Formats: sequence, structure tokens, C-alpha cells
Amino acid sequence: MKRNLLVFGLPILIVLSCASGILSYDECVAPPFIAADAPPLVMLVLERDHKLYYEAYNDATDLDGDGQLDIGYKDAINYFGYFDSDKCYTYDSSGARFVPSRFAPNAYAVSPNHYCGGTDEWSGNFLNWLSMARMDVIKRVLYGGHRSTDTTSETVLEGVYIPQDAHSWGKEYAGSDTRQLTPFNAPTSSTVRHLFCMTSDSDGDPHKIKVALNDSHRKWDWASCENPV
Repeated sequence: MKRNLLVFGLPILIVLSCASGILSYDECVAPPFIAADAPPLVMLVLERDHKLYYEAYNDATDLDGDGQLDIGYKDAINYFGYFDSDKCYTYDSSGARFVPSRFAPNAYAVSPNHYCGGTDEWSGNFLNWLSMARMDVIKRVLYGGHRSTDTTSETVLEGVYIPQDAHSWGKEYAGSDTRQLTPFNAPTSSTVRHLFCMTSDSDGDPHKIKVALNDSHRKWDWASCENPV
């Protein structure tokens, strides 16, 4: 069985300013070597590399510094991205976006985890591991992410366009905790797994999460090919 889900657009609005008191005095004070106020001038040069549109978490990196490659999803790791790792999300089909529903029940426990397990809930941490492109992470770091909607009442973050070729990527998951991270039950047998593919359906559109449940194929049979996915 296959199920297609549009991804991204999580309504959040974060306003930080010195006057609000959210930022500390040390973050607002001018450097001592500047005699007069001046507008900040910063130039950042980014490489124009198509690999920026690959997955941010590629199962070939030691993310936690333990000397071992972190292959697959590890709940002990906080995956950075558009989603709040400590929150649960539901998919709003009418608005074609994920909406935060609550904090993960054990997010701040003595032994924390990112498990949700409610009706139709996704773990924000799992969604970051699953769906963030490198370019999404760069945009998140530099200016909070790409805002497809930004009003006084609503901010919607949108994932980057991913071409339907070898840039599309796949993930697979078959853990017994699947129901705690996604709206789906764990795979029905040891010979199948849930497949996830990140791609865009048309030029310029935000990328989507496509799901194939209880599938005997591997992720590279679906997503990693030179032809349109």
C-alpha cells in the first residue's frame, strides 16, 4: 500500500529582540572597539553546489561523536531542522502542512525521548531526520527557514524543491517503535519495511514525503535512480 503526504509548512512565529528581554544584555551590547553605531555588514559566500539539495542526514556521518557512523534513525540524537525535535505533529491535509500538536510526553523527562504515539502523530525529531535537505538546514541557520507565508498571525516554513532524479532520497524504517514516531504501526514481518521518499512532483514545488508501507524493496530501489522517481 502506498500513501502520499505533502510535507512542510509548520505554523510557528518566533520574535526575538533586545527590548523584549528575550535576548541577554551581552547579546545586544555593541563591541567595545566600535566608536559609533553602524549598520551591520556581513557577507557570506555559499558554494553553488547541487549537493546542497541532498539529504541532510545521509547515514554516512558520525553525528554524536562516538566514532561510529550513525546509520538510520537514532532517537538519542537531536536532528536539527524546521521541526521542533521535542514536539509532536499532525498532518493537516486541507492546508497541506504539518502542524505542531503538543510536546512529546517524555521530552523533558530524566531519560528523555522523542516519542509521541498519539493518533496520527509524527515525531518532530523523526521528521527532521527524514525530510531535511542540506539547503533547508542552511536556511534554518541563517534566517530561520524559507517562509512561504509570513503574516502577523501565521508563519509557514516550506522545504526546498528536490528534482525527481538522483537528488531525491529515500529512507527506510522497521523499528518496533515505529508507532511512537509515525502514524503507522510497525512493519508486519521481518521481511518488509516502511519506505519513505523525499521528492517534488513538479518544478519549483516544495518537496513531499511519499510513503510505501510494508514493502519488501529497499530504499534505493525506489528513490536512488537516475530517472524520474
